[in-house]
Amino acid sequence: MKRILINGTYAEELRIAIVTGKALFNLYMGPSDATTKVGNIYKGVVAKVEPSLEACFVSYSRSKQGFLPFRHISEELFNGNKGNREPHTSKSAKSLHEGMELIVQVEKDERGEGSIQKGATLTTIIALAGNYFVLKPNNQKSGGISRTIEAARRADVRENLKQLDLDPKHALIARTESAGKNVDELQWDLNFLSRLWDLIEQAAKSAKGPFLIYKQDDLITQTLRDHLGKDVEELIVDDEEIFERTERYIKQVMPDKKVELKLHRGKIPLFSKYKIQDQVNSVFSRKVNLPSGGYLIFDSTEALLSVDVNSGKATKGTDMEETALQTNLEAGENPGWQHI
Repeated sequence: MKRILINGTYAEELRIAIVTGKALFNLYMGPSDATTKVGNIYKGVVAKVEPSLEACFVSYSRSKQGFLPFRHISEELFNGNKGNREPHTSKSAKSLHEGMELIVQVEKDERGEGSIQKGATLTTIIALAGNYFVLKPNNQKSGGISRTIEAARRADVRENLKQLDLDPKHALIARTESAGKNVDELQWDLNFLSRLWDLIEQAAKSAKGPFLIYKQDDLITQTLRDHLGKDVEELIVDDEEIFERTERYIKQVMPDKKVELKLHRGKIPLFSKYKIQDQVNSVFSRKVNLPSGGYLIFDSTEALLSVDVNSGKATKGTDMEETALQTNLEAGENPGWQHI
């Protein structure tokens, strides 16, 4: 059985687990007060252009500046120079100027502390996520189909996409949930996203920046949208306020989803009752043991997360090469760490 467990009893943190049987499949964690700005859309004002960094700094609120790399700037901004064959970096440096207003979306939150704190990373290549699609406004070349859609169903999805009434200026990415939906259902989702973009553009024209235009869905809404499919049979929440909010969202936005919603009560914590707390704890361990005797080592830096697979005491193969292969295969399918 596949379940979604929402743990909201901690004042400072929200935890959401996707569980298959007794195995932790995905884990999402975030501040309970939803302080993340990722996905939010602002009307920003260019504060400084730095060609040497191939980026500019953009004020997106009264007290916050973000970092906008030139490679994250849409070609739509250069439509006035359609015959210009200059590299994207050169066009960005020449087209941007202090005081210029842009619609920007937050890609990464601020990170670091004190003197080494980095501002949020911004983009003008906007992405609006719906139930079945991600709309990429004014970005004709970025459409596609989710890789998680089975090969046998991709042809049907492509055929449905051809029948949709889509503004040619925009592009769509078909999400996994779009498979199996009829054209009317898909068109409804597209219309919603198109109207949302129109409202964002209208709001951007209504006043001078910087200011917040659109606030992204919170962690719970995103998780329900992405995972509340036919294979999820139970949704269990341990906080009454979150339970009521979740129930209201499902009734209003996803009334066709057949899932049993439960409020967890009792002295045993939710994650302990469903025997996944040890798996959650292992997410934060540098070393993760594999059943055969091998193990994984995780080392995180600012630039990357390295995963070192070691055979350790594993003896699955007939020789060293076979043992290494079997250990790597086991590491790739082990549900205890895939969500990291």
